[in-house]
Amino acid sequence: MNKYFLSPESITNLKELHEDLVGHLIQRWKRFDGEEVEDLEYEFYRHSISFVLGSLIGNSYWNKLLEYDPYVDELARKFQLVFETSSKLNVLPSVRLVQRLGLPVWKTFESAVGASLDASRNVVRKAFDDLSQNGLLYKLASENMPEDVTSALVSDLLIAAGDTTAFTSQWAVYLLGRNRSVQEAVRRDKSLIRGVVRETLRLFPSAAFIARVLPNAETIDGYDLQKEELVLLSLYTAGRDERVYPSADQFLPDRWTKEGTARYKGVLDVNSYLPFAMGARSCIGARLANAQLNMTIARLLENYDLDAMEETDMVLRLVPVPSKPVRLKIRSRKKLEEGTGEFYKRRCDKFVIIVMCYVIIVLRYVIAPPIMLRTQLIRK
Repeated sequence: MNKYFLSPESITNLKELHEDLVGHLIQRWKRFDGEEVEDLEYEFYRHSISFVLGSLIGNSYWNKLLEYDPYVDELARKFQLVFETSSKLNVLPSVRLVQRLGLPVWKTFESAVGASLDASRNVVRKAFDDLSQNGLLYKLASENMPEDVTSALVSDLLIAAGDTTAFTSQWAVYLLGRNRSVQEAVRRDKSLIRGVVRETLRLFPSAAFIARVLPNAETIDGYDLQKEELVLLSLYTAGRDERVYPSADQFLPDRWTKEGTARYKGVLDVNSYLPFAMGARSCIGARLANAQLNMTIARLLENYDLDAMEETDMVLRLVPVPSKPVRLKIRSRKKLEEGTGEFYKRRCDKFVIIVMCYVIIVLRYVIAPPIMLRTQLIRK
């Protein structure tokens, strides 16, 4: 799978479709113009699933978007429920005990997972009938893998992408909506979009920890670690290390601006940035996620003014999530600009009227009397 999903060419071949899918989100959000986006988490779940599904099927997905809409809606709701229930299980002291006792939280989780897998299998079966040659699933099918194996892989990818990219998207619009000056700076300089994505993943990594088993005994920073010992890396902690990121708690997309050809402006060691891990076990959806995040944020900023209405904290569940729903109000940039133009037009009209009145007054009471007096004297 890596040679397809991590290939730059594979993503490039899907660019036009990706732009159409992001455009669909922009159109969908027009109904929220001037208001709070209803159920922002669900909207981004839905967008992430549609983006991945389109990437798997290829260009024909766009032509059959209405056919796939019910599948996307169902997957989004079911994946949300899987995440919610698995997060609750994650904080319990013994999941096995909960399972053995058959507690309601386990039954809900089990039911949600089963329903999600069934829904995934259904959409994959339909996808096999609609494949285009630029779709990633078409390329996987050429490997002659059993359909049930391919279906399982695709289901895993859809579930994983639904959670991680949806929450990263939420954090990105939240950070932009709470930092108005940064939002305007990014609009002026589109090259900062990449910095927005990197800063969001630095502050709120979609995988808070990376776990690896050491192939050999190592000594790391004075600690002796044995072969096959499990090591956890905290990406959340690494991303807020002042020794690497000056003003680490601040949202500064321009820190990722390169100075010359080597160093970044505000990153002292780029090797500490590992949101998708690295090497053979790096995230297989990294290129897709980056494509979706960069394109979506760019188009949202182009079309809407973003206002995060309330401050929220981060809580760690399976991934870093907002402690309460992100409340995002959007306003059409086009309408705002038209409104600003109309405002200045009205100001200009008032100014013209005032000037004309002033001229009339000057003519009537300053210039006219001497002229009239002079005319009378000449007549005499």
